[in-house]
Amino acid sequence: MADSTVDTALLPVDIRMRNDDWNGIQTPVLLRRNFTILGTADYPVTLDLNFVKAKAQLANGTSLAFRRVVLVNIRTGSLNQAPGLDLLLPPPPPGAQALLWIDAGGLHYRACFPLAVAL
Repeated sequence: MADSTVDTALLPVDIRMRNDDWNGIQTPVLLRRNFTILGTADYPVTLDLNFVKAKAQLANGTSLAFRRVVLVNIRTGSLNQAPGLDLLLPPPPPGAQALLWIDAGGLHYRACFPLAVAL
C-alpha cells in the first residue's frame, strides 16, 4: 500500500497482520489510487487484520478492493453499529467518498450484542 507504484498486492497464503508490520512506514498511508488485494490460491485466502487500527486512508474517489479474500478481525466493535475496518481512517475531507468492496470473498465477524441491547 505504501509504494505508490503498486496497485495490486498478491496474497498466495493466509496472512495475519500485526502492528509491527507497519514499522518504518509513515502512517496513515494515504491511498490516492485504487488498490486491490488479490488472493491467488485455489481458494479464497484469509486476511486476518488482527484489529490493527488507523494505518491507511482512502483519498476521495478511490477504492480498495479485496478479491478472493476473506477478512477476519476487522472491527473491534460491532460492524452492524459502526461499519468499516479498524485499519482504515475515514476519507478526508468531510463528505469525501471512497469505496471498499469484496469480490468472490467475504467477511467473518462477530454479531453478538450485549444482553441489554438484545432484550
